[in-house]
Amino acid sequence: MSDLDLFGQGTGGHGYQPPLGTDFVALGYSNFRNAGSGGYGGSSARIERVNITFDLRRTPAIQLGNAFAAYGAYNFALIDSYVGHYGSCSAQWPHNCAIHITNSTNGELRGNVVQMGCQSIAIESSNRIALIDNSFVEVDVWPGIGSSNGGFEWSTIDPPHVSELQYMGNCSYQGNQNAFERWESFTTDGGADSFYNSTVLSQVSNPDGTATLTLAGSVTPSVFYYDWAPGDVVAVIQGTNVGQVRRLVSVQLPSNTTAIISAPFDPPLGSDDIISITSYRGNYIFEGNRFNGGTCFQFYGGFFDSIVSGNEFVNMYTASQDPSLPSSNGLSVGAGIGGGGRVYGTAYQLEAYNIWEYNTAHCAVQFKITMGNLENGEVIPLPNATFNFAQIYRQNTWEGLELVTLMFTVDHVVERNTYGTAICYSSGETILPNISMTNATNTGLFYRPS
Repeated sequence: MSDLDLFGQGTGGHGYQPPLGTDFVALGYSNFRNAGSGGYGGSSARIERVNITFDLRRTPAIQLGNAFAAYGAYNFALIDSYVGHYGSCSAQWPHNCAIHITNSTNGELRGNVVQMGCQSIAIESSNRIALIDNSFVEVDVWPGIGSSNGGFEWSTIDPPHVSELQYMGNCSYQGNQNAFERWESFTTDGGADSFYNSTVLSQVSNPDGTATLTLAGSVTPSVFYYDWAPGDVVAVIQGTNVGQVRRLVSVQLPSNTTAIISAPFDPPLGSDDIISITSYRGNYIFEGNRFNGGTCFQFYGGFFDSIVSGNEFVNMYTASQDPSLPSSNGLSVGAGIGGGGRVYGTAYQLEAYNIWEYNTAHCAVQFKITMGNLENGEVIPLPNATFNFAQIYRQNTWEGLELVTLMFTVDHVVERNTYGTAICYSSGETILPNISMTNATNTGLFYRPS
């Protein structure tokens, strides 16, 4: 499909998926709850030089919908097109987006211009999706009035809870500070899906190179409608082998007390080791992108093996730093750059083996690796557990950051970074960098100031 102008308003699109609303242009099957549940979908298409405009401003807030959606699609592309999505968000969930991709494989989005009054793009439980040379701009929904704007969400909310081999390069994101509610500019949210947290009774190596773990309790979903899936991560969060990670092959029925993993842990796990079986997000690359005027760029727990390199983050702050923003009277999330391990009370998750290098942050409030939602007053259920493991932060330039800090980390490397002063916010405040690397919760930290 190419060289078309498409305009949809209210419920005038097609691909209806009750009760969430209308997708204007959709590939694959329509009901997102079925994503990954058994062989549906299968649409492939190349959409080029198409203008897609979806206007939901005259529909009730409950009327959610996406301008472009791919459900269970493969080998698809959206090239040199325009996608517009205008409507107020009723929640920051990935069903009211300019672009929504779920349980899809081998997708390319290149050279597109995306304007949105709600979320720009959500990619859930998908593999081999590339975003290259795209421009994302948050716009006013009504003249002078922003909406509940959200940026990018790479998550595993929809089953099968495995999302890997993603690429985002040379894209730009322009936030809208007129928004009366400002959500995350980038997040790997959807991490409240820890399936099992307990001790291991024994480990046995198998002839095919896998290993069998006998568990102290059964593997059962802990929150929402999650269940285990091949490719989930098995991470050691406490014990002798803390920080080691394997992939889940299967869980043995009917008792669900035996798990097959991709390779043995070395040394073998024993009763002092506590594991978390949870969704896997990893093997991502983010390079050469520019984020301007947003809130935060953050990884949540369950994120692994990824590289953030050569990106620029400018004016990433929120109403607490600049009360003149319209969002000072509405909902506004935290701001800055970084991530956290465990995210919610039921999710004991690890974040590990990520590299942040050659990035520039200017007036981005903070770079912080900590414990997810710990600041919301949650209690750490495993006081000796590790949630941020073996990450590297090197040769970044951090200017005008109020805080650079690590907490609850093991075996991190922070070296050869440059810190500087900057004039930030509408008040023209001079921000001196505050570097905090000495928290008592950090162990094995290698810190070289410059």
